[in-house]
Amino acid sequence: MVLLLLSNATLHAQCTVTAPTAITGPSSLCFGTGGTMLNAVGGSEGGGCQYQWGTGSVIGSNIITGAVSSLYVNPSVTTTYWVRRQGWWPCTAPTGGVTFTITVGSVSTPPTSISNASTLCHNTTSTTLTAIGGTAGSGSYYQWGTGYSVGDNIIGGANGPSITVNPSVGTAYWVRRVDPAPCNRTTGGPTITLSVPSTAPTSITGPATLCYTEGGAFLYAHGGIEGTNSQYEWGTGTVIGSNVITTSTINSLYINPMAPTDYWVRRIDPAPCGGITAGVTFHVDAFTFSSSPTAISGITTICKGTSTTLTATGGAEGSNAYYEWGTGWSVGDNIIPGENNVSIVVSPAVTTIYWVRRIDRAPCARTSYGPTVTVTVPLPVTWSGSAWSSPPTPTTPIIVAGNLDLTSNLRVCSCDVINTAMFKIHPSATLTVTRNVSVVPAATLMVESSGSLVQVDDVGTFTGSMTIKRDSAPMKAYDYTYWSAPVWSWRLSQLSPLTLNDKYYSWDPAINNWSLIMNGNAAMQRGKGYIVRAPQGWSLTNATSGVYTGMFTGNANTGTIPVVLQKATSGLNLIGNPYPSAIDMEQFLRDPVNSGLVNGTVYLWTHNTAISSLIPGNWMYNYTADDYAKFNLTGGVRSAATAITGGALPDGKIASGQAFFIETNTALANGNYTVYFRNNMRVEGNNGAFYRTAAHNPTTGSVATGLAQTSDKNRLWLSLSNANGAFSQVLLGYVAGATNGFDNLYDGKTFAGSNPVMFYTVSGTDTYSIEGRGLPFNPNDVVPMGYKSTIAGSFSIAIDDTDGFFPGQVVYLIDKLTNVQHSLKTSAYHFTTAAGTFNNRFELRFSNASDAKPEGETAAGSKPETMVFSADGALQVLASTEIVSVIVYDLNGRKIAALNDLHTSDYRTVNPSAIGTIVLVKTTLKDGSVNASKVILK
Repeated sequence: MVLLLLSNATLHAQCTVTAPTAITGPSSLCFGTGGTMLNAVGGSEGGGCQYQWGTGSVIGSNIITGAVSSLYVNPSVTTTYWVRRQGWWPCTAPTGGVTFTITVGSVSTPPTSISNASTLCHNTTSTTLTAIGGTAGSGSYYQWGTGYSVGDNIIGGANGPSITVNPSVGTAYWVRRVDPAPCNRTTGGPTITLSVPSTAPTSITGPATLCYTEGGAFLYAHGGIEGTNSQYEWGTGTVIGSNVITTSTINSLYINPMAPTDYWVRRIDPAPCGGITAGVTFHVDAFTFSSSPTAISGITTICKGTSTTLTATGGAEGSNAYYEWGTGWSVGDNIIPGENNVSIVVSPAVTTIYWVRRIDRAPCARTSYGPTVTVTVPLPVTWSGSAWSSPPTPTTPIIVAGNLDLTSNLRVCSCDVINTAMFKIHPSATLTVTRNVSVVPAATLMVESSGSLVQVDDVGTFTGSMTIKRDSAPMKAYDYTYWSAPVWSWRLSQLSPLTLNDKYYSWDPAINNWSLIMNGNAAMQRGKGYIVRAPQGWSLTNATSGVYTGMFTGNANTGTIPVVLQKATSGLNLIGNPYPSAIDMEQFLRDPVNSGLVNGTVYLWTHNTAISSLIPGNWMYNYTADDYAKFNLTGGVRSAATAITGGALPDGKIASGQAFFIETNTALANGNYTVYFRNNMRVEGNNGAFYRTAAHNPTTGSVATGLAQTSDKNRLWLSLSNANGAFSQVLLGYVAGATNGFDNLYDGKTFAGSNPVMFYTVSGTDTYSIEGRGLPFNPNDVVPMGYKSTIAGSFSIAIDDTDGFFPGQVVYLIDKLTNVQHSLKTSAYHFTTAAGTFNNRFELRFSNASDAKPEGETAAGSKPETMVFSADGALQVLASTEIVSVIVYDLNGRKIAALNDLHTSDYRTVNPSAIGTIVLVKTTLKDGSVNASKVILK
């Protein structure tokens, strides 16, 4: 109450409060970093007052309560503050005030990504990167840089949200925001990897040659662009991408190859580029060291003048090595120039020591040492006339200084017959000489019939003269024998001086006939064949002692002997064995030169019984029903039944002095062609079989041989024969090398002789005594068979022999005349025939024939056939069904015989009229069919 009583003057004296003149404090703040104090200054507080703060530009608005002379503020946005004073009562009127504005800055948050990716593939000329996400503070700007650490490598001037870049290598980029005052701070930020795709390496460096076991080396990839985080891929081979090596993914590769190797390299980019470049290759020639050979193989004892092949064995041959050979005990001495292979052919004149070693060329470049071997060249051994100075061997030369009878086989290096020695090679004995034979003029070398002299090397020589005896097959006065000379320049007249002067012949293909050599006044050419008749007055009655011993004296044939074949009117040529030993015709036929020049069948006449006037035939003296023996690569066929005449199956060995026919290849044009005999065709032994030729009327020639059975031959021998000795054999073979067409070395055509029967296979218009067919065998095969006969009567067809698969294979003979199927494995097939040629009557099958009937049955629907002929003083009628009647008429129509109710399919009656009469035969069969035939009664 007391105060209320004061006077106005007193009150005015107390109200001295004036407005603040200023507010102090920071004019700017960064929100979120803490507030600040504002202070009111200036003016007078008077006797006491209170402060009043507020916000806004209008003083008095938005009063902030509880304020004093200072005010803590923490605005989030720019704010204007005011302050004034207000005295206490009674001076409560507020003063004027002052304002103060605080500018508030906001804080940026970091961008969250760059172009919404962590990696990008930069494969264009430029790429724009854009910061994405976060918030921009007041006045903030962007800052870009490179590297994975934000803040490093700032890119000047790049302050916007995007940046365009064109790096040449893979680069990491970052971005952040920068807040200026008042915040003055930077944010963190994201990074992005801008990957650059790789380009192919352009080269590989490293050693082009290496020696294995000396350690490897590194290859390095160069050139091109190495993309971001790319890896290298290495491999081997010339095809890039093959044979990947997984041990290295960097630009280098350790290698240690054992052999020449091609390497390649390329680059592989991971995502985001994710590509594989092309590559580049590099060839490394790698070589290995040699180790020493451990031995030398080969024949170490040889005949003087021959050679042996020595071969280094054992150890390891380096990949860039060569061999060095020499002589002597010390390896490295006496080097043989030019001998740098694993084998060497040597021909020492005396016993010699050989060595071998291996030498490695660069980069290995070293020499190994090796073994030695002694090649022994034996000294000659001498026969004194009673004993050898040392036992002879195949590699020792022999000197025959005294008489020597050789009764068993002897193989030697060379043979010299000296002084006045008589060296006789007895029958069935063989002297085999690797190299040379020499006979001085005072000495004698004689080979008895069926004895042999074989020289092995084609370069071996024969010096001097020798005598060779050859016994013919038994002959009579009009027999001819095929001859071929085993020596030089022996005349036909010297071979058989007592033969009539017009009975010496050679064969001339130009006229397809024999050519007379009058008086035998011609030297027998090497490899050419001749026929010579038996000496005049030769026995006609002594069939067993009619052997003629031909003698040949001169320089023996040896080595390679050319023989000219002529193809003209005929392709047949008469040639012969030119050596004093047997030859193997298989080797002749397989010779690379000969095989294409000949039809590979040889023909030999094989009379097993003597010529006689008692044997029926067209001449005063005739042979038995023999045929030509034949041989080719399928096999051989004999000329007579073994049981009748002892006919032998040719084995392919042609005896010394023997001539034979062979035909020039059908496919060749007319002209002259040269075949060759060679020493490698000569064989030991096998020199006893001596064939002879046709008799009094030489019109054809012959040959034959035979092959040993082998596993690739499957053969069937069949024969056609009768009880009187007529015989013909045919060979069918399924053999390797043959086809079902004509094969000149496997198919042998028939060769006409004096044989009354001929049996063969039929192919088109050709007939074969030997037919080779191709493998594999087809059991459904059908082989047409034919025959030719000059006589009518009863015959049989039988299996003579089989080999290969034929012993277990069924064989059926189909008689198409009677429509009968007969198993030849069960028995021979018996039939009756007229004289003539029948190429459609028979066929061979190897499975049941549904269109034929078993023997003894009648085939339904088959057309009956009839055959009428006369033989042996009788009239014979053969039909495929039952015969009811046979009526015989003469040419005037007069019935001279009537035969009824016969009920047989094979009727034979006595001659109804005189021999030589022509009759008509009417045959009525069970089915009512009638056949009429004209027959000459014989």
